[in-house]
Amino acid sequence: MAVSARSRRDTRCGEAELVHLGGVSTLRPLRSLRATLWLYLSLVALSLFWLLLSQWGVLRPLENLTVDARYRVRGPVDSPVRVVYVDIDSPAMATFGNFPWSQAIFSRVSAALLREGGARAVGIDVVFSEAGVPNVADLAAVERGRMEFARLLFSNPPIVLAASYAGRGRYELEDGTRIDETLPMVEQGRRGPAPEMPHYVIGPVRLMPPAGLIDAMDGDTREVPVFAPLEEGYLFHMSVELARLHWGLPREGLRVTERRVELRDAEDRLVRAIPLHRGQLVDVNWFSRWHDDRHNPRVSIARVFYEAERLNSPDAEEVAEARAFFAGGYFKDAIILIGPVDPLLQDLAPTPLDASPVPKVGVHGNMVKTIVSGRFLKHPPDWSLPIITIGLTALVVGLSLASEGRRSGLRRVVALAVLLGYLAACFLLFAWSDWVLPMIEPLGAAFSAAFVGGAVQLILAQKQKGRIKGLFGAYLAPAVVEAMVESGQEPKLGGVEEEITAYFSDVQSFSTFSEKLSPSQLVELMNEYLTACTDIVQAEGGTLDKYVGDAVVAMFGAPLALPGHPHRACVAALRVQRRCAELRAKWRRETERAWPEVVCRLRTRIGLNTGRAVVGNMGSNSRFSYTMMGDTVNLAARMESGAASWGVYTMCADPARAGCEAADPGGEVVFRRLGRVVVRGRKQPVPIHEIVGFKDEVSDETREAIARFEAGLEKFYAQDWEGAAAAFRKSAELEPLRPDPAEGIATNPSLIYQRLVLELRANPPGPGWNGAHVMKGK
Repeated sequence: MAVSARSRRDTRCGEAELVHLGGVSTLRPLRSLRATLWLYLSLVALSLFWLLLSQWGVLRPLENLTVDARYRVRGPVDSPVRVVYVDIDSPAMATFGNFPWSQAIFSRVSAALLREGGARAVGIDVVFSEAGVPNVADLAAVERGRMEFARLLFSNPPIVLAASYAGRGRYELEDGTRIDETLPMVEQGRRGPAPEMPHYVIGPVRLMPPAGLIDAMDGDTREVPVFAPLEEGYLFHMSVELARLHWGLPREGLRVTERRVELRDAEDRLVRAIPLHRGQLVDVNWFSRWHDDRHNPRVSIARVFYEAERLNSPDAEEVAEARAFFAGGYFKDAIILIGPVDPLLQDLAPTPLDASPVPKVGVHGNMVKTIVSGRFLKHPPDWSLPIITIGLTALVVGLSLASEGRRSGLRRVVALAVLLGYLAACFLLFAWSDWVLPMIEPLGAAFSAAFVGGAVQLILAQKQKGRIKGLFGAYLAPAVVEAMVESGQEPKLGGVEEEITAYFSDVQSFSTFSEKLSPSQLVELMNEYLTACTDIVQAEGGTLDKYVGDAVVAMFGAPLALPGHPHRACVAALRVQRRCAELRAKWRRETERAWPEVVCRLRTRIGLNTGRAVVGNMGSNSRFSYTMMGDTVNLAARMESGAASWGVYTMCADPARAGCEAADPGGEVVFRRLGRVVVRGRKQPVPIHEIVGFKDEVSDETREAIARFEAGLEKFYAQDWEGAAAAFRKSAELEPLRPDPAEGIATNPSLIYQRLVLELRANPPGPGWNGAHVMKGK
């Protein structure tokens, strides 16, 4: 019987390319590799979309939210400088009335805090604008307050007043001249005019006290311009001026370079360098929430003013109590910030640590802490964002797309660990060293690419499952095909050498059936017979190769590995023989179908062999089938066809018996040695065996027959013709299958050997004979 591919399965052109590997035509899914590569590159390119969104500023609000989350996970941190807030709050508004207040209030409060409280510096987050004085105000009282404050400022105390570009804009004069009074930005290459600066005139002297910028970028609380480039010199931020006063540095010690602002002492030693981005901006590092009495001590300006007034009381006890208030250490060596906190003054905004709006005077306090502590937020350079985003995406996508096979779960865990590791690094580096790694772009790109890749893989996997089911559903049992699909194990298509057990079966005298049955009856009979055989083969893990008329060709051990496949094949063969016996009995009972007697005598012969064979898809470029080829397969076919020569119905070569007994030490399957044969095309003899039955079904009489037969076989090999003939005559009386035309049994091994003994006795083989029988046909 030919064992090359006789039936071919259609395949669409382009799904795979036929190549030659070691002289064997095999299929290699090149398009799958190309598709995976293109999918990988496309998903990595998805990171470019996220980078564009980042470049357009779309992701900035989301990135700010991640920074807020990092602040909240980190929690409050201590600062080397004490900042005390003197609040312009509701009690103060009730005491002094609505703005603007007399500057005498600020003068007396500041003087008391510096002289009695021992504060290092005072910053006043209130813009003293002459344009803000209402017409109904007592101008004389206003002027007296200004003069009182001017006299204090004339002594050059460590006080910083507020200056702001808020309310200023761009406009055009009648002659077409364009005026820009907004905050001048370094990145625009522009210097601008100074905002309205507080100034005082005492006689011939015009006093310009230290002023600090109080603007934040876009009204936010995240970054501030640490200076404004003026047409002449620089206007520094209030926090910079307060840090300078904290260290007692001269005003000349403030220097602006391309990448930083330096604070130097009188001997030109660097005390602090403030790193800049976009030429003049610095991120505020928030040290605590606003409502945190430990980190943000606060007191109402009304209370401080009340105690300052009591310092001048004629009552010595009140003076002592006031001095005790200031000398209690609350203000000692602190930076004082006087600013509005009453909601009616509308100077509120949320912060990274405060979701609800809080007083913006906290921006200056936290900026002072940032400068003095040196804990500036650090960002990777701009060029690193594409590297981080594309690199993380490529790594995660690479692991995701590689998630096939046994280690798919491990690779997915590694991919998830990479993402979680980067996320953890973002939080830990922020908490430990104030590094702000980008989160939205890298994680967004990686997550979206992994999600899209997972969706695409799911679709492709479903198609692949359908392809595998379509390709192997006709060969394998549904449970085996489902296990292959669920395991994700891609079958090795093409000429792959594997150890298998080849299975061949054929109906005895099938041509007689064709003569006795009509075509429709023959099809009905064969369908029932082949279904029974196929179900058993597949139930034992076998793979159906093909049907060739009445013949069934199958293999055990491919395309999926099958431990103990020789034993499974032997069990399948015995079950098929048992099922054929049941079918014969069934057909005899089916009187209404009137089966011819030949049907009730149907018997099948089965041949098995175990060894290495080439398995895979073989055929032409357009049509192929999954089959097996090789010497092992040829010998299995000879076992089936040669079984008739030995009077048995299930025969196997020695490797199949050895493999079965190795896989089943308990001996579930009973064998009988039949002899040695030299098949056509071979020179060496091959031991052959009958697969008799299951151990618990073999009768004692049959066991005795096997023992007498094998004893006769030993005498036969020793050329003891008389002894062999006697042994075979005894075993013939006990044979389980004795000649019976009604059952379709013509002979048995004992009768065959009796004939061989007569032939060899008449023509002795001579010395050196190995007892092998040469098979003349296939």
